[in-house]
Formats: sequence, structure tokens, C-alpha cells
Amino acid sequence: ETGEEWVKFLEILEAQGIRGENGLKLIIHDGGKGLCSALQTVWFDAPQQRCLFHKLRNIWQAIRTSEHLTTKQRRRRRRAIFKDFRLIWQAQRYQTVLRRYLKVVRTYRHSQPEAVATLRRDFRFTLTYYDLERQFPTWKRKYLRTTSRLERFNRRLRRRTRAANAYHSEI
Repeated sequence: ETGEEWVKFLEILEAQGIRGENGLKLIIHDGGKGLCSALQTVWFDAPQQRCLFHKLRNIWQAIRTSEHLTTKQRRRRRRAIFKDFRLIWQAQRYQTVLRRYLKVVRTYRHSQPEAVATLRRDFRFTLTYYDLERQFPTWKRKYLRTTSRLERFNRRLRRRTRAANAYHSEI
């Protein structure tokens, strides 16, 4: 999706009154370039949360291991590195997240520069949920950090619409 397409869609939402002043508390997104660009154009006056599932998937894809290792060794090494990155967001306190973030950056900046660059890109948007947890203590963290439930719902819709050959109507 291009930025222009996202702007058109977001303008429709805005015209329907979806904005911070009317109760919108958070925008959770996957970090796609088109949507990020559009969110700078159409202002909803609500904080943005970068989906941690998508962020971690991008970090996983950026991790590089030595070609000299066996497949099994490479897999183990990659999982060990990824565990350190993933651990960042498993902290209960904001300060702990920042400490873990700095440790990972220092540890891997030379051996995993692409993964560290992926981590650093829009990192502050991966921590928005801490502010919302303070404002709304009854809100569950798992719903504030990821688009996974929406992704799962969309996947089910796609599977069902692909299975149907035709939709009939009486009208």
C-alpha cells in the first residue's frame, strides 16, 4: 500500500470522527512505509504503537550467522541472538527495557549491524504501551503491543473468501 492510498483511507476515518479528541487512544501498526508516511499527513492526535510481532520478525530476518557453521549450529546461534533481542520487551518496567536495549545495542552493534539498525529504527514507538498502562491500569498489555489479533482475524477472512466460488444475493 502506498502512502497516497493510506492517506485516502485515513481521511475517511478522520471524516467519520475517529481521532484522539473523540476517544481514540492508540494506533497500533506494522510499521509499513506507506502507513507511516500517511500518519504524518493525517493527524489523529493519538499515540502510535509499533507492533512488536512485526518488529521482532524484522529483527529475526536481519540476524546473520557465519557460513562456516553447520545448519544446526547456525539455527542455535540465531535463536540465541534473537532471544537477547526479544528479552528487551519482556520487562515489566520501562527502565528495564531501556537498560536491556542499550545492552543489546552494545553487544551486537559490530557482529549484527543490520539487526541492531532494525531494532533502533522507530524503537521509541515500540514502547508506547507503557504510557497507556499507566493511564489505564486495567488494560491488558497483550492487546496494546501487537496487531496479532487483527492479523488472525484478517487471515480467517481471507481463507473463507478464497474458499467461496461465488456469493449469491436475492437482490
